[in-house]
Amino acid sequence: MITFWSVGNVFASVLSSIHTGLKAVEKILPSIQQDAQIVEGVTALIPGGAQTALAVDRVAFGVLGDVAAAVSAVDEATLAKGLNVTLDAEVAAAVKALVSDFKSELQAAGLLKPAPATKTA
Repeated sequence: MITFWSVGNVFASVLSSIHTGLKAVEKILPSIQQDAQIVEGVTALIPGGAQTALAVDRVAFGVLGDVAAAVSAVDEATLAKGLNVTLDAEVAAAVKALVSDFKSELQAAGLLKPAPATKTA
């Protein structure tokens, strides 16, 4: 029987398995010649391609695991008031890097214009 220490541990474990599966699929994709154009078309819709999709998946589910663990640790009265969740430095850095990379990819694709420069006095 498999047991987990926390909800966050469940998310991390399951997502790690999904990630392993996605890496295996990524390895066999070149051999699937008849679907290559479809796969390339779908991947092309994502700024940054498959690597960006995997990074978003990893970071998003990591954060979701942290939030799920925090929510599970408090009672209903506390939840009714709202809950602040603190991200550790590693998660915060991963999110910041992902946002920065994704923003660059969107700008390179012409889908996001740079913010206008602010005037200084």
